Amino acid sequence: MSKMSKIIVASYNMSFLNDLVMPLEKAQWASEATFLASNKTGDRRAFWKNAADLLLSFLKKNGPRCVVGLQEMNLVTAIGSNTGSDAINNMLARHFPNYIQVCREIVVNANQKPALSILFNPNEFGNVRTSAIFDNPKQAGRPLLIVITDQNYVFANMHGAQDPSKGNERGAFNKSIRDLNVSFLENTVSRYVVENGLSPEMLKNRIFIMGDFNDRYDGISQFTVLGKDLNYRGMAPYSCCNSWVSTCSKSRFTSFGNGYGICTAPGVTVDDKGMKIPMNGEEANTKNYRFKGDKLYGETPVTSIKMFAGKNGKGDSIESDHQLVYATYSTKVGKSTRANRSVNSNNRTRSATSSR
Repeated sequence: MSKMSKIIVASYNMSFLNDLVMPLEKAQWASEATFLASNKTGDRRAFWKNAADLLLSFLKKNGPRCVVGLQEMNLVTAIGSNTGSDAINNMLARHFPNYIQVCREIVVNANQKPALSILFNPNEFGNVRTSAIFDNPKQAGRPLLIVITDQNYVFANMHGAQDPSKGNERGAFNKSIRDLNVSFLENTVSRYVVENGLSPEMLKNRIFIMGDFNDRYDGISQFTVLGKDLNYRGMAPYSCCNSWVSTCSKSRFTSFGNGYGICTAPGVTVDDKGMKIPMNGEEANTKNYRFKGDKLYGETPVTSIKMFAGKNGKGDSIESDHQLVYATYSTKVGKSTRANRSVNSNNRTRSATSSR
């Protein structure tokens, strides 16, 4: 298969709190507070800058035919701030002038404005024909960004809804994660595509989905959009996350079987000032991440989903609390190669799509 008939699809949760200048003392409510407590550089945004550098390295290595979905972005309209979306635009202008960023936000309230970005090369995949962002009606602040190009590529990036209260039981959590996300994504993408004049026949190997789905136990193995089954090869990687409940060595791990489980937090996770305590040593290593959820979907996967390692490899992350994930998919519009590949069939879920 030639390079021109392939696309590298990637997803990276940049961690919005990494990017904010907000003092950590005022952000103890956030799940990233434990992770950010390990930042001893004196630069509040050091980890976010490192994450941007990792993204830069990924693009340099993988060339012009990439599409990348970024979650937990901050939409920055002030040019020159060099934070959030402005920093990504500056990086692209300097190193990848053929790439563009589409960044949109949902305004939940004055203090909650989650944004998503999609990066791609219009010379390879066409110019933006239209784009829109939608909030999940089942959980506010969990948006879905869709971009359609004039070459009929459909790129969708989502930050999935979840109910952590069901996290101690795999079956209940998987049912919940599907109920919260599958029909919302399938129906929204299908409707938006049809409203913009595209038919299923025009979209062979043209729909690609990326995101942090908060799908810790790999419960969503497939989306179906306009009759097209979108999936990934093999099993999703353990890409999440640096926190007391999702990262641990064997001594704190409670197994549900088949590699899934949850970490038992120690008795003390905050100091005498109420500040979250960082994990140290092996406990914080990315090799001990126990959750999945950063995932990619397309019609014809060529490779399994892989992780693009940060500076410390399998050690502790100094970028984001998530791992950057990527996979190669076919964009060939000829005869399907589906019969020659193996896709993930575990927990397969199908929901009816809608064009209304």
